Amino acid sequence: MAKIAFFDIEGWEKTFLKKKLVKHELLFFKDSLTEENVGSCKDCQAIGVFIYSKISSKILSKLPKLKLVTTLSTGFDHVDLKTCKNKGISVCNV
Repeated sequence: MAKIAFFDIEGWEKTFLKKKLVKHELLFFKDSLTEENVGSCKDCQAIGVFIYSKISSKILSKLPKLKLVTTLSTGFDHVDLKTCKNKGISVCNV
């Protein structure tokens, strides 16, 4: 079972994800992922974010267990791909 945090989530998305990911521990946040709240998901293996969450090297350094970043958008320029690659973190978009 993976621990997964979702940021910038709307109510309907939360309902959908809960139904589809029943075998995982899920955390949901209406706010974007920032340096101030990154501690809330420090033990997560995966995060789901939207374009308002800037996934910088500083944020990634505070997520030692992270293996996957999923951006719930077609664009991915808000994710530091170089740092993800160097840390062995997979990145995918919709």
